[in-house]
Amino acid sequence: MSRLDLKHVHIVGIGGAGTSALANILLQQDIGVSGSDKTPSAVTERLIDRGVSISYTESYDNVPDHASMVVYSAAVREEHLERKRAREMGIPERKYSEVLGMLTGLRQTIAICGTHGKTTTTSMIAGLLHRARKRPSWLVGGVPTCLPASSNWDNGTNFVVEACEYDRSFLNLEPSAIVLHNIEPDHMEYFGTFENLVQAFADFTALLAPRSVLFANWDNEAVRDVARSCKRRVIRYGIEHEEATYRARDIEIVDGYPVFSLMKGKRELTRVRLAVPGKVNVINGLASATVGHWAGLEPEFIASALAETTGVKRRFEVIGDYNTAPVVDDYAHHPTAVRELVQTARAAYPERWITFVFQAHQYARLLRFFGEFTDALSGVDEVLVCRTYAAREAGVMPGEPEERLAKELRRRGVVSLALSTFDGVLNHLRAGWRPDKAFITVGAGDVTEIGHRLVEEGYIRSGRYDKSGIPRS
Repeated sequence: MSRLDLKHVHIVGIGGAGTSALANILLQQDIGVSGSDKTPSAVTERLIDRGVSISYTESYDNVPDHASMVVYSAAVREEHLERKRAREMGIPERKYSEVLGMLTGLRQTIAICGTHGKTTTTSMIAGLLHRARKRPSWLVGGVPTCLPASSNWDNGTNFVVEACEYDRSFLNLEPSAIVLHNIEPDHMEYFGTFENLVQAFADFTALLAPRSVLFANWDNEAVRDVARSCKRRVIRYGIEHEEATYRARDIEIVDGYPVFSLMKGKRELTRVRLAVPGKVNVINGLASATVGHWAGLEPEFIASALAETTGVKRRFEVIGDYNTAPVVDDYAHHPTAVRELVQTARAAYPERWITFVFQAHQYARLLRFFGEFTDALSGVDEVLVCRTYAAREAGVMPGEPEERLAKELRRRGVVSLALSTFDGVLNHLRAGWRPDKAFITVGAGDVTEIGHRLVEEGYIRSGRYDKSGIPRS
């Protein structure tokens, strides 16, 4: 079977990264799609342009009588009116990850999982196979700049997917190969202990069928522990660990971009230059090259393809400038990712005053990793702390953790201020502008809006855009 046996799917929360990508695949399979979400977005507008009926109000009437299934994202509560309507009508309800699991059963699925880097690595692997004309299918939990869309359903053998550990959703998948990229404490409000988190990854690798393969980042201790208990073939990759089969050696940063020798054992396969900035991307490129070599791609092709494989939106994405000061947007929301972002920013802009506009993603994460966030953010010159993006949380009093973070950063010599509104942040950025600054918005929430507003304002003031936002020729 090459498609799901469904006639029409209604998706609650259709504007999300994963659910919208799923909607695209369903449309490619000639399955009818409708949906709902809280607010309009560019994503929902594109789906509407393709004939998808989308409502921005929660209503029983949104669910078509002829729907074969109602799909919902992890954030949608059980008492949502459209889920209740599905139960009343006898329409099956499925979580997004369950339907993704159904799709993985139709192809030989390469699933990329881990605390960090999975979106970039997923897009790199899909990009390699796409450039090699292998006609892969893929689903990326972001917006890749190296692929025509965040998802695609094609006739090739492989389906490359990003596999999320939150609420153990990846246990719904049927992987033929797994890339276990790293494991660090995260989503502790769900898992409770790090041991529970590690066990979830071990349970995921246990889903591998005979003759399947696990690609394991041997630099990560928890990954090594999981891999050693896996009963399938394990292919090791890493930068530091000498037991890794595939390694990145002789790493250089040239004009902000990583260059390294791809090694298999003691043999150099090729020299690789990545098209994504920062040393943090070496491990992502190495994982992708390892999978590509396993899939039969020649080292020279891997090198040439990776040299043209750009990353994902919101991963050190230079979105423009404000009066000559570069404006960058990044999704980092875990202390390790923030620390790596600081290193990338320092390498990219060694002579500039670096201002982070930081928005924590969930109070539970900010409070649990408060010291780690403080340590990571201490590496830049200035940090404006926005209100926390609460996401799934409720009943949390805003303000105090943000003020405390700014105070601790000031104690360490960083210029820092907590600001409760985006307008307040923008006013501060305008007033403090200097030509030698670089502005970087940091976080997985809506902080990205600040950077885009700043760039649009700068372009209009410079005459490069007119007031409609259309670039002048």
